[in-house]
Amino acid sequence: MSLKLPALLASLPSSGTHALVRPAHWPPNSFYRVTRTKLKFRLAQPGSSALGSGSSSGSAAGSGPALGAGAGSSTVPTEDAAAAVEQAQVRVSGKAWGQLVWNGRLVAPASLLAPPAPRLRGALKHAWAPVDPAALDARTRAALEEAAPALAELERKREDEFARRKREGRRAARA
Repeated sequence: MSLKLPALLASLPSSGTHALVRPAHWPPNSFYRVTRTKLKFRLAQPGSSALGSGSSSGSAAGSGPALGAGAGSSTVPTEDAAAAVEQAQVRVSGKAWGQLVWNGRLVAPASLLAPPAPRLRGALKHAWAPVDPAALDARTRAALEEAAPALAELERKREDEFARRKREGRRAARA
């Protein structure tokens, strides 16, 4: 059974935060480590296809009442959400952000101003699959463990750079 990314994340604990996921057509040692999710759950309309189009704004006809939305959490418990998604009673949509690991190596952001965890693209285009951390080779696991402090340092440097640019902008505006 192939799942789109929002449905897969809804079926995982904590809305998929800290999960390892990959598009099904990628190599096994290339995946994303999900750092943040923003999932939306909507009731499927009776008599309509659960795969039909619906508005994410909630104001157009054909979109059901919202069950919950939030960064990484919802009002629907994870087990109930997974069962409802499988039974096509709930439409799941949303966004996810994560760190890319390609061929067992963590891909670092291109610059200090780039977000450390970019948005996962192609969430609805491809079938996605969870990655079992126990199935990863030792090099990939070591890269994931070593990445946490390095990414925290990169985030700190990024915040410092933004603060410095903000201060310079204020000084230039005063002059």
